[in-house]
Parts: sequence; structure tokens; C-alpha cells
Amino acid sequence: MKRKVFTAFLVIVSISCSKEKSADNHLSAKTTLLTTKDWVVQKVEEREGNGVWEDVFPQFEACMKDNRFKFNSNFTVVYSEGAVACAPNTPNQVLETEAWSFNADGTVIVTGGVENKIVQLDNSKLVVVISETVAGITYETRNTYVH
Repeated sequence: MKRKVFTAFLVIVSISCSKEKSADNHLSAKTTLLTTKDWVVQKVEEREGNGVWEDVFPQFEACMKDNRFKFNSNFTVVYSEGAVACAPNTPNQVLETEAWSFNADGTVIVTGGVENKIVQLDNSKLVVVISETVAGITYETRNTYVH
């Protein structure tokens, strides 16, 4: 690799509708950024607790480094081989397809039940952090994707 008296009620409903429209526009803009082009991993970093981030991407097999993630507007994400395929796969072969979604405020992308906290999402870069706590120790993975 989700939270009063009639006049007051009208005011609250009107504010709520305004916020929902704003949130919808915000999620729509994020969806557009996410779904416009394929993403390729640029960096994978790991750390334990508050330790130093270590880039583990250089340890990946060369054939995995050009694999692509395509987030579709129908809320599926397709993970596929790049031009350099790992045996026995073929170039551009689809490896996996699963659902994706944003949490309610658009700060997390959920894929396969895993929460990817968005650190950066713009026209050219997506950075997410995945956290897991085991026996009181937090392990984090920070993935950087580019087009």
C-alpha cells in the first residue's frame, strides 16, 4: 500500500449544505488530481517510532520499480507491470485491481482496507504514509509516487 429551535435548525442546515458542497468540490478536485495519470513509485521509506526515515526503494527488484498505479474515477485502482516485467509476467500486465476511496474529509485514501494518509497530492506528486502499531511500537511507510 473514513467521522436546535427551528430558525437555528435552518441556519445549521444551510451551513451544513454549504460545507457539504465545499467538501464535495474539494474531493472532486482531489479525485481529478489522483485519476488524471498513472502513478509510479519514486521512493519508499520506512521508520520505526520517531526514528529516521530509511529509503528502502533501492532494494526493490528492478522489474518492480516501473510498475504503475492507475486510480480510476469509478473508484477502482489498477496495479500493473511496467515495461520491465518480473517473470513470469508480461509488460503492462494487470497484477491487481481493487476499490479505492477517500475518507470523509479527503485526507486519507483507502485501498484494500489500508489507510494511506495523504501528505501531498498535486499535479505531479502523491505522498502517503501508512502507519501500523504493533506491541506499542509504530511502524510507518512513506510512499512517494510521481507521474
